[in-house]
Amino acid sequence: MNKAYQRAYKIFFYQLLIIVIPLLVFAIPGRLLDKKYDTAPIYLIVGILVSLGITIVLSFVMTKKITANLESMSRRKQPGQKDGADQKDKPASK
Repeated sequence: MNKAYQRAYKIFFYQLLIIVIPLLVFAIPGRLLDKKYDTAPIYLIVGILVSLGITIVLSFVMTKKITANLESMSRRKQPGQKDGADQKDKPASK
């Protein structure tokens, strides 16, 4: 499989985990607390809001890491390129 596809699947999988795990960790106990104290849907909503906040923060951190990785990959020297000189700056050979 192509490396680009592997990276895309990896990002998709991590993003799925970033969404699902906090939701399960906070929403299910919220629902159980609502049943126990007969306060539906207060704890469930609080659990969903907490998981949403965690998901936003983790997604932001993941996006920053991916962006930094892409920037470092774009700064690498290209084969045959000297000292960061761009191919467009070279005079056309006849």
